[in-house]
Amino acid sequence: MKIKPFIFSWKSLKVEGSWNPLSQPKIDFVEARENEFVIEIYEQRKFSIDELFDAIKLFRSKLLKYCNSVEKGIKKIAVKDFSKKMGTGHFNWFVEYQFPPCESFSQIAMRNKKDVKTIKEAIESVGKLIRLPLRSPTKGGRPKGAKDKNFRPQIVRKNIGG
Repeated sequence: MKIKPFIFSWKSLKVEGSWNPLSQPKIDFVEARENEFVIEIYEQRKFSIDELFDAIKLFRSKLLKYCNSVEKGIKKIAVKDFSKKMGTGHFNWFVEYQFPPCESFSQIAMRNKKDVKTIKEAIESVGKLIRLPLRSPTKGGRPKGAKDKNFRPQIVRKNIGG
């Protein structure tokens, strides 16, 4: 994806830079551009107070618009890419598997008439995408310790009278 650069030009002031939200936090980009702006003003030392207020107001407005447009562009691309690769079904399956009442891969597969392997791969890919590890699979059968190996004496009740 090609990101257009931020270019602010006012009288003899010029500040430029490109922001990639995938590799740099917004606050770092904004802070760096503001520092460049202040350095430019300081080096030139030829503006009145009124001109500086106007320049600062215009600069912040353009910087905010630029950041918002980059964020919108990234969101559009991300949503398109994710929805192409993974339909909303993958996310739904992930939620059904991961959060109570938890379902198994095979339960989700039977309900959606899909192969268990397909369901498992889809759920794992969503987990990797959102960086959330999958829960441990629940194993069927008797819980551990439910059947002791030692013999336990039993109480036998007899019907007396009656």
